[in-house]
Amino acid sequence: MKDSNKVKHKCTFYTHIKLATENILFILFAAMVIIVFINVVARYIFNNAITSSEEIARICFIWLVFIGATLALEEGEHLGIDLLLRLIPDRWEKWVKVLSNFLLLGITALSAIYGIQLTKNNISWPAPATGISYGIIGSILPISFFLMFLIIVRKSILLFKNQ
Repeated sequence: MKDSNKVKHKCTFYTHIKLATENILFILFAAMVIIVFINVVARYIFNNAITSSEEIARICFIWLVFIGATLALEEGEHLGIDLLLRLIPDRWEKWVKVLSNFLLLGITALSAIYGIQLTKNNISWPAPATGISYGIIGSILPISFFLMFLIIVRKSILLFKNQ
């Protein structure tokens, strides 16, 4: 059975977007590691911890997780249970994938909508150490779920084109 979740792209626009996303992930991860390392050194060598380092590292981690999840969805790298696909006849495989995509569309749409509400509710609430708005920190929720929604729509269209 071939894996139709992995889609090959020849478009240079897609290549640039993917490369930019991977670079953002790298920068967030590097920043998180460097900030935590500097805080450990400051705490144990100089007896003076950086108060906002833990909060900045947490923000980097939150954004890293959601951007990474979006990239993983695009690349077909999320864990999936394909036991059902192995048990059904090949002619039903496409329809099970379509049903799965419709369920995912509903989940991502609801998550994006409630993510927008959460962002609006938290926009005036500052984080204690950095003063960064929790609305800005949490804005990755609707952004990532909206992007996931678009990815699933595109994959569904490709699924129908590959009859």
